[in-house]
Amino acid sequence: MDEAFTGGKPTRKEPFLPIGKLETEGRLITLPYCWFSALDTWDNPSLCALDTYDLSADTVRFKSRAYNRPDLLPIAKAIEYAEKHDYPAVLAYCANADVARRLVRDITPSYFAGDLRVTRKADGSERVEMGDRFDVQKSGDRWLVVRFAPSPN
Repeated sequence: MDEAFTGGKPTRKEPFLPIGKLETEGRLITLPYCWFSALDTWDNPSLCALDTYDLSADTVRFKSRAYNRPDLLPIAKAIEYAEKHDYPAVLAYCANADVARRLVRDITPSYFAGDLRVTRKADGSERVEMGDRFDVQKSGDRWLVVRFAPSPN
């Protein structure tokens, strides 16, 4: 992560800013990190997380994890597992079995995303286009892939 990063949240102008800031003092520590995923088409990872740990007892305890783009996380994770044909793992990021089966069937190993475009729909869901089209929708406190439409060859 860029050392000059101040810990701000992603904005419309900078949609893939990292999340959080490294904090190692006090009873809670926060550890930000980023990783490469199928969403990346450049040499900088798009998805980032911030893990918080509680050091107040003798045992370190995981407290929470936050993401810079929780709306895009299920797409990246579903693609990651679909490339491996891991249907149960893909299903964990999808709203239903039909979407998960389609992803496992149509996503090839070494999947390459095209230019990423995110469009927010009137109902609060989002359409993500990157060659193929993914629709994601918030369900409770997490986002799920609710539709997958492969691009015509």
